[in-house]
Amino acid sequence: MTLAFMAAATIRTSLLLAAALAATHLLRSRSAALRHAVLATAIVGSGWSCVLATLTCTRTDALPTSSSYPAITVTVNVANDAAASVNNTATVAGGGEINAANDSVGDITAIAPVGPGIDLTIQMDDGTNGAKFFLGGQLADYTITVHNIGTLDAHNASVQDSLPANLLDASWTCNPGGAATCAPSGSGAITDTVNIPQGASVTYHLTATVAAIPEFPVTNTATVAAGNGEVDVNPGNNSSSASDPVGIFEDDFGGP
Repeated sequence: MTLAFMAAATIRTSLLLAAALAATHLLRSRSAALRHAVLATAIVGSGWSCVLATLTCTRTDALPTSSSYPAITVTVNVANDAAASVNNTATVAGGGEINAANDSVGDITAIAPVGPGIDLTIQMDDGTNGAKFFLGGQLADYTITVHNIGTLDAHNASVQDSLPANLLDASWTCNPGGAATCAPSGSGAITDTVNIPQGASVTYHLTATVAAIPEFPVTNTATVAAGNGEVDVNPGNNSSSASDPVGIFEDDFGGP
């Protein structure tokens, strides 16, 4: 599978700085989506000193006003279970910068299907926004998005989220995008039949109470499957999971 906007699965990032920066300059490429969807295999740029493990590049030469450094190229492998798009974010820092408001830029990159046909993909966001754990007895919010990134419409596809035993009193809503259809709402586990035309999607918002049992992490898995008589050309992206430990204290078990 390749990134749709650029051949050879390559992301190029150019920097244009409005002021001369005389000290060290840093570019960092990072994205929550990238951690799951793509794996960086190379990062290079003329005159830059780059580290693949951290996706950072530095240089010490000054940049004249209204000029730019050479582009940095990040090459990635795209996973079979990548979502319909990934968000790549690049930032720059250092050198006596006085306006940090324009030091970050993001790019939404579409993922092309592996071949002609139906290609349903599902992604789950556990809503923790980087938190270390769920707080027992409180609500957990999941966003589950199903896209059809293939070339044919999907009819009567099945979306399932059976829920683990430590997610209680669940309820959910579904918002279709484009000409897609889904059940508007429900309670308990998600068991829904959907129609998703090519390029369309459905998005579920599920809320449940987390059982206050720290010994048992919450592992939630959602799946999608093509309808009877239809074939998904890439079943490798038909399941998505999120696993979170359960805490009983808001401040990381009361530690420092």
